[in-house]
Amino acid sequence: MENYIYKEFVTGDIESNRGKIFKMGEYSTTGLNTDAYQSIFRFDDSFPEYVNRTKAVKGYAGIHMADELPFDFDVPKEFVSDLTKLAELKATVVKFCHMLESNYDVPLSYLRICFSGRRGFEVKFSTKVFGSINPSISLAKVLKGVVKDVADGYDQVDMSIYHATALLRIPLTIHGGSQRYKIPLTFDELTNLTVEEIINLSKLPRTVDVLQDSDIRPIPALQELFDKWQEEIKSQSSKKPKDTVTNGDDFNAILNGVAETKRNAAAIKLCGKFIRGNFDESYTLAILRMWNEKNDPPLNDSELASLVTRAYNNYSEKTEDEFNVDAVYDFKKASQEYLVYAKNLDKKKVTLGFPSLDKKLRGLLAGETLCIQGKTGVGKSGLVQNIAHNYGLASGEPVLIFSMEMPITGIVERACQIEMNISGLQVEELFSGTNDELPEQAKLLFTKLPNVYIITKTGLDLQKIKQWIEFAEENVYHKKTGLVLIDYLGLIKGKGSNLYEQVSGVGRGMKDLAKELEVPIIFLTQINKSKLDFDEPDMNSTRDSGSTVESCDFLLSVWKEKDRLQASPENESINIGIHKNRKGGLGMIPVRMNRRTLKMEEDTDVHLKTQ
Repeated sequence: MENYIYKEFVTGDIESNRGKIFKMGEYSTTGLNTDAYQSIFRFDDSFPEYVNRTKAVKGYAGIHMADELPFDFDVPKEFVSDLTKLAELKATVVKFCHMLESNYDVPLSYLRICFSGRRGFEVKFSTKVFGSINPSISLAKVLKGVVKDVADGYDQVDMSIYHATALLRIPLTIHGGSQRYKIPLTFDELTNLTVEEIINLSKLPRTVDVLQDSDIRPIPALQELFDKWQEEIKSQSSKKPKDTVTNGDDFNAILNGVAETKRNAAAIKLCGKFIRGNFDESYTLAILRMWNEKNDPPLNDSELASLVTRAYNNYSEKTEDEFNVDAVYDFKKASQEYLVYAKNLDKKKVTLGFPSLDKKLRGLLAGETLCIQGKTGVGKSGLVQNIAHNYGLASGEPVLIFSMEMPITGIVERACQIEMNISGLQVEELFSGTNDELPEQAKLLFTKLPNVYIITKTGLDLQKIKQWIEFAEENVYHKKTGLVLIDYLGLIKGKGSNLYEQVSGVGRGMKDLAKELEVPIIFLTQINKSKLDFDEPDMNSTRDSGSTVESCDFLLSVWKEKDRLQASPENESINIGIHKNRKGGLGMIPVRMNRRTLKMEEDTDVHLKTQ
């Protein structure tokens, strides 16, 4: 993303002063006493090149990136001086913020709120809530679709700003009409101050504390919405007349250069031809650079180089099958393998710490995968952390947790709850009462569990996960990993033209990764929204892909048990269902989770339902 450093900045009248492109950080608003605007999106150097060549911003349809998604609320121009209308708008914005919190699980702390200085308010949040998003020529359209769904019924939201070259007023700059500043507000200020008090605040620039981007995590409901619109925009594009060259008769036309909308497809076609002709990657790139000069306009060179590298990597992944005699077994050779396997079985088994469940599964082994599915909030992440603790204590082997959704602070708090048998609030009070020293009780964690390791990197694909596992083995704990846990499947980047293909590829790749690294992997996945918290999931409940179920060795489901809900005020009643088991029977294991400590144990008072 480091190449996307350009924005358009406009001072004064928008109509007559457009086309001034600066690197971010090089444009100063200090001393300005007039309107100032900047691009919503940021761009690579193809944007200033386009503006320099065409002497206009209009018509640019290149790749762009967004750091934030704004919702711009305005009073109609005819009511610009009507404070009653502004007060009504303020109440609407408060309602909108609460709707984001209740319908989409957006914490109010994630919201950045501004008063425009005259007739409106702005609510925005970091695009990190969508997970890892990439620069795209259609990103503005995708975000417009997201806004269309999220702000449905909020007619005051300005839908005209969701295009690549849209502008918004810069915070802490003055509004030329009112001579008041665009100022940030906290949610409490938006809720409790009158419009007159807010207007009075806007007479001077001010700042408020906001949550940093590094503390913002993906939100599944918004990720799902973003993915939906990404697929919708792709689908709409595929229905349009194709502007790519597709037949052999037109191949020479590509070599003479193509228009802006045809460059990527033409470059991929050329790469494919050169790869099949056994050209090496550097030679292909040199040829494509000469070809690129004939395009109108040429592709950005770094983008062209990246495109060629991806083409060669994808081709290599499809062609690097290794054939050897050792991969073909007869029963004599296979029996020798099983003899070694059986003699070392007890040392290699990974148990989860739930006796009835472990008896059914007969332990996880290197190369096996276990998928745990369930709705958000039913206890999947808590179950994973309990498994990590149980196996870590029992085996002493390294346990590596990839937590792509929960920050490291949340992991530590839960670990303390489970190990110390205290509540999350008590953990917080325990740590906050020290003088920059870890409390003695907390040292239990790294005394009893020195072998549990956590990685909270986001936006990883399976290749990066593999590299992190190998890095930890070589540089951190210097031995083979005993167990890998991944929270969760939907946050792993995959390849494919749509969400189904991406998730399917990751699901199948998870099994390949476990076999390649010779490590058992447990991973979480979401289930379809049609299921309620008390509904038992089944083999067809996994969201977005059936191949996840097909490729894993074990499939467990987690759901809340309605009938036992009132049995104990201290405990949450949860069921673990075994829906796929390559080694034994299926069934249901009742579990109780202590609401205060999050510790999970089998509920031995309940009769087990097994097959």
